[in-house]
Amino acid sequence: MNNITKSEKWILEALLKIMTTKPYDKIKIKEIASLADLNTRTFYRHFKTKDDVLKLYGRQLSIELSNKILEKSPCFKTIILDYFEFLNEHIEFLNLLLKHNMLHFLYDNLDSFMTEVAFIVKPHLKNQDIDTKTLYQFYFNIGGFFYITTKWLKSNPRLSKEEMASIILDMFS
Repeated sequence: MNNITKSEKWILEALLKIMTTKPYDKIKIKEIASLADLNTRTFYRHFKTKDDVLKLYGRQLSIELSNKILEKSPCFKTIILDYFEFLNEHIEFLNLLLKHNMLHFLYDNLDSFMTEVAFIVKPHLKNQDIDTKTLYQFYFNIGGFFYITTKWLKSNPRLSKEEMASIILDMFS
């Protein structure tokens, strides 16, 4: 995890651990800080709420996904494959959100997460200007990816990244 302090990392790890056994709405800041072996003052020095902890993690995931996409050619199929591979790498976190009926958290924060992605990806685009039409198309596609991701997460068994790429590419052909 890039650009986060040790305390923030410990707080995040503590929150995720508690989420495995306790409903999110019942988790108290004091128990997060205690499990992280910190005091509540340290928690509040870094975060206002436990949602802020998840937002930090979401931003870190956005940065990681952006960098993963930029490592390879920006072919749409490659992006889809990387996206679903990335989801598999973070399936425990996504399953926690699903368990707590919190997938909406991803959607509610999608705009800020995508801003992180755009900030990283934009310097690599040939055309630096993004017109209004392209922006709306981008958000339309992001919404579609969110709902496809939700369906994929809830499916048992889950389709492979190759199967998902095929389905998505078929929609655009």
